[in-house]
Amino acid sequence: MNGQSGIRVLLMNLRPRLRDIIVDALANEPDFEFTAGELNSEHDLDRGSGDVLIVGVAEPNDIEVPMRLLMKAPGMSVLMIAASGKTAAMYQLRPHRKSMGNLTGPGLIAAIRLSAPNQAILPAPGWE
Repeated sequence: MNGQSGIRVLLMNLRPRLRDIIVDALANEPDFEFTAGELNSEHDLDRGSGDVLIVGVAEPNDIEVPMRLLMKAPGMSVLMIAASGKTAAMYQLRPHRKSMGNLTGPGLIAAIRLSAPNQAILPAPGWE
């Protein structure tokens, strides 16, 4: 819970049927509330704030759109739902800290490689 009356949900670019399904699914959940009506584009994020933004997209695994949305509203989670309603992906910006213990030369090199853009965050050799 966010300290307010409920989890604030924003909707964006959903097909009418999918929007109705989502609204119906959440209607009887007392901890959810819809805010700002439906947004038409990322520029409309200024109209409302929320905890979760649900977005209808052709491909929920395309990272470009959620990253732009997260940059505009970093505290919000973005749930990308395929137009079919069959698949979805959740995107969030979350601080992450990985203790490296005693830093060694190979550990430093591994840390730099892992911190580079487009690199998977995997344990480096020798890290717990």
